[in-house]
Amino acid sequence: MTTNFANNAADAIRNAATPEEAVRSTGQLTFLRYDPRDPDMPMVFCRGPLDYVVGNLQTSGANTICRLRVELDGEMLFSGRVNLDSRRTRREIIKEHLEGAVPGVTMAEFERDLMALPDLARDKLVDLLSRGDSDTDTYVMTADDEKEALALASSPTLLADADMMLDRLNIVEEHRNRLILYLALTSRLLKEPVNIMMRGESSAGKSYIVRQVMHLLPPESFVELTEATAKSFYYLPDEALSHRFVIIFEQPGAEASDYTIRTLQSEGKLVIQTTVKNPKTQQFETIRKTLHGPVGFITTTTQSQVNFENETRLLPLFADETPGQTERILDAHGEAREGYDPGVSETDLRPWHNLQRVLKPYPVVIPFATRIAAQFPKHSQRARRDFPRFLSLMDSVVILHQYQREKRTNEHGEYLVATVEDYAIARFLLEGPLQRAIAELSPRTIQILDHCISNRYLGDGEHLPDSLMGPMDDHGQLRIFTYDDLVRAFRWKTSVVRKWVAPLFDNGYLVRMDAGRGGSGRKTRFTVNMAPQSMQVLAGLRDIGSHDDAWIPPDAWTRWPRSDDGLPALLSAWDADENPHASSCGLPSDDTSPQNSPEDDTDLNGYYL
Repeated sequence: MTTNFANNAADAIRNAATPEEAVRSTGQLTFLRYDPRDPDMPMVFCRGPLDYVVGNLQTSGANTICRLRVELDGEMLFSGRVNLDSRRTRREIIKEHLEGAVPGVTMAEFERDLMALPDLARDKLVDLLSRGDSDTDTYVMTADDEKEALALASSPTLLADADMMLDRLNIVEEHRNRLILYLALTSRLLKEPVNIMMRGESSAGKSYIVRQVMHLLPPESFVELTEATAKSFYYLPDEALSHRFVIIFEQPGAEASDYTIRTLQSEGKLVIQTTVKNPKTQQFETIRKTLHGPVGFITTTTQSQVNFENETRLLPLFADETPGQTERILDAHGEAREGYDPGVSETDLRPWHNLQRVLKPYPVVIPFATRIAAQFPKHSQRARRDFPRFLSLMDSVVILHQYQREKRTNEHGEYLVATVEDYAIARFLLEGPLQRAIAELSPRTIQILDHCISNRYLGDGEHLPDSLMGPMDDHGQLRIFTYDDLVRAFRWKTSVVRKWVAPLFDNGYLVRMDAGRGGSGRKTRFTVNMAPQSMQVLAGLRDIGSHDDAWIPPDAWTRWPRSDDGLPALLSAWDADENPHASSCGLPSDDTSPQNSPEDDTDLNGYYL
C-alpha cells in the first residue's frame, strides 16, 4: 500500500505552526532553505521529513557533480560527492541507502527526486545570486527617502561624512583603505570598476574592513561569495552581475574560477558556450550566452604573492598590521565595554543606501588627464593597468559628487567634468598604494628591506662572526643577514619573515650568499643587492595647472586656507619635492608620505572630503 505525503496537504498546511512545517506538509519535493554562511553554498530541498542537501554544484560536460547529503528527521542516510546525471549512481544511492527509509516513498519517487535536484539547485542558485540574497533590488524610495539622499549627495563634506559613518561602524583607523574600498564599490557604475585585493595576515582585520564598508552600500549592489567554482558564473542571467561587485572572501575560494574572473575584469563580459538540458525534450543542447558586465571584484588573501596575471588586474591594499594599530584596536574594544552604544541602525544606513540609488552612471571627462600621465612612471609594464585604475578611482570620486559637479553636453550626450578637488582626493588616497604596487612590494616587505638597507654596513667598532661579515665596498663592510636576525628585529614568526622576504629575492633587492651550497642545518645568508628607486607616482597639483585654469571651481581657492604662496595650505604640503617621511629604501611602508602625512588629515577632513 502506497501512502503519499500530500494526501492531506491542504489540512496539514492550514494546521502548520511554522512556515517550514507548511513546506514539509505538501509532501512534494520543495526548496526549504539556503545557508549563505556555508562555503559550499548548500541548498536544502525537502519531501516531507526527508532533506536533500545540495552543495558545490558543478557541471562537467553532460554530467552534474555535487555534494549530496540525505537526512531523515536530522539523521544522515547518505553523504558523498556524486554525479546525479548517472542513472547507475542514482540507483546505487537508492538501493544502498534510501530504499525503505521513508514509509510510502517508492524507489521511483526517489529516482525522480534525484533526477530533478540538479536543475532545481541550479535554478535556485541563479535566483539567489541574481537577487543579491535579498529582495532589495525592488526597493522603491519614497519622496522623503529621495529628498534625504539628495541632501546627503549635496554635502560639501560628503566623503568625510562617509568616513565618520565608517567610524561608527567600528573600523579603527584604516582611513585610506576604507575610503578606497568605498569609492571602489561606487565605481560599479563605471565602465571599468576598480578591482581590489585586500591583503594581510590572518586576524589582521582585512575581511572585517571590507564587510563593514559594504554596510554603506545597498544589498543589490554586490554579491558576496565564499567560493566560486570554474563554471559558477555560467548559469547566471545575462544581466545578473551588470554594475555590481562580486566579493570573494579569501583568494583560494576563487582559484577555481581565476580565468573566468580575469576575463570579466578585462573584457567586461563573459561569452560562454555550454551544454544544457532542454526541459521539454530532456536532450542536451549546446547554447551560447553572454554574461554582461561591467563587474567589479574585491577579494581578500593572506598570501604574500599571488598569480601575476591576477595581481595586475587588482589594486593591492594592505591591512595595518603594526603594533600601534593593535593597541588602538584593543583600546577601542575596551572603551566599547565601558558604556552602552546600540551601534548603527538600519535607519542610520538608509540614507547611505539611497545615496547610491540616486547616483547615475555618467561618463567623466578629466581635462588635465595628459598632465597626470606625463608624471606617471614608465619603467613598469603594470603601469599600463595601474594608470587607468587611478583614473577610474578618480572617476568614482566624481560620480559620488555628481550633484556638486558641472554637467556638460556634446553630440555624444551628457557627461561630468572632473575638478582639481577630485584629483586631490584620489591622489591623497592612492599615491602610497600605487608606489607599493608598481614596486611590487608589500608594507611588511618594505619594512624588512628598510631594516636591511639601514643596517647594511657594520658600524665603527662593530664585530660579527666571520660568517656574517660580507665583502667590502666603497662605503664599508657589508653585513650578512639571516632569518633569525629578522625574527629578532621584528618579533615575527619565522614563517612570516620567510613569506615576506621572498619577494625581495625575486625582485633582486636581496641576494643570497653561498647560493647552491646549502645543506641540512645550513642557515640562509643574504645581503642587500640594491635599493628600489624612490618615486613619485602622481603629479603634484602645481604640475597639472595653476589656479587660473578654467577647470578649477571658482570657489576652490577661497574655501581652503591659504599658505604664504597663495596656494591652499593643504595643497602646498602635497607638492613638497622631498619626502620627509620616506623610509631608507625610498618607499612608504605605511601611508605616510608627503601626499599622506598625518599633518594633512585634519585639513583634508575639514575642507573638502
